[in-house]
Amino acid sequence: TLNQEWNAKQQEFSQLKGKDAANVQKDMGAWYDKRAAEIGGGLEDDRARRLFDRNAKRLRMSADDWAFGYQEKQGDVYFNATMESNIKSAQQSAIFNPTSENIAQQVGITHEIYRDIALRKGLDADWVNQNTEAMRQGLYGDILKNAMQQDAVGSVNSFIEQYGDSIDPGLRGQAEKWVHGKQIGAQTDAYADSLLNSGVGIEDAITGAMERFQGEDRDKYVSAIKHRYALREYTKNAE
Repeated sequence: TLNQEWNAKQQEFSQLKGKDAANVQKDMGAWYDKRAAEIGGGLEDDRARRLFDRNAKRLRMSADDWAFGYQEKQGDVYFNATMESNIKSAQQSAIFNPTSENIAQQVGITHEIYRDIALRKGLDADWVNQNTEAMRQGLYGDILKNAMQQDAVGSVNSFIEQYGDSIDPGLRGQAEKWVHGKQIGAQTDAYADSLLNSGVGIEDAITGAMERFQGEDRDKYVSAIKHRYALREYTKNAE
């Protein structure tokens, strides 16, 4: 009977997750000792009671081992979830307030979080530093992506200038290419408009751009010239 009741109680304890399982071992012990005393006390035969007590002690040890292991496992689950949440909070703070002071502060907070994780799991300082640096690079990427989504060319350019040497080369290259693309878009339109306003014909304008610029930039200047000249012709015809 006690064994059956324990099996049912074990299922009940198994429903407790994370911090809710913090007292499983204590609660299990209190419940088990109470039920064992109640059941054993109800046995009138001394021999039966001694046999019950012996079996109950063995089952108590097994139940205690399970409760300890389950509580430790759920403690790890809660700890990991809390640390992950704290890291995300630090990242979000830095992304939406990307001042140099706040970025440094949030990276420092994350470093301490990784230290706590390392102490709990027996990991070394190299693990802490590697994860902190990985978080820093991920943070830089998120800050740049957020600024690019807002079309904040100046913010992206300033960030690159301030943190250029510490940004992953691949990420920095992508951001610089994006800035260049945004800047050249304005430059090509201005260049094409200046030719239009100066009375330069489209063929001469294209020839001049082909001679003056190279690679992708040349294609963008030629495209801008064609677009601006076509727009002027469309406007004239519409009038």
